[in-house]
Amino acid sequence: MYYMEVWYAIVYHARGIFSLTCFEITFSEQSCVYHRRMSYKMRLMIDGVMLTAACLICGSLLISASLGSDIPVVGKPVLVVAPPWDGGAAAIVRAVGGVAVGPVAAPFAMFAVFEHKGFAEAALKAGAWTLRDAGALSAFCTTGETT
Repeated sequence: MYYMEVWYAIVYHARGIFSLTCFEITFSEQSCVYHRRMSYKMRLMIDGVMLTAACLICGSLLISASLGSDIPVVGKPVLVVAPPWDGGAAAIVRAVGGVAVGPVAAPFAMFAVFEHKGFAEAALKAGAWTLRDAGALSAFCTTGETT
């Protein structure tokens, strides 16, 4: 109960920000309790913000989980994600000794194949943000047709 009293006191002092309707103010020896009702628009706004935050968090967790393992395999395609400055992912792939795969490199990422062990640590030290197994990304690119 004490926490609610503190919350009501904070809201009461920030009444310029919130549109609240005061029904009754009760003063006691132990604490000052402010009985307030939050406006309908304010409750909707807070609910919307909380719902948006929950969707963003859950969505980012699902996307990061679907990117596959973060332990790339030697000789298999790897997605290299790096900042776009200083040559971006292409410069990191060249510096570590990898070979670019595919004709297109995005500003933040590119596919590459590495033929030596320890390339993941070397790429991360060279400035890559992350390396992901490219095989796991094929789930995003399939059409469902079999040949």
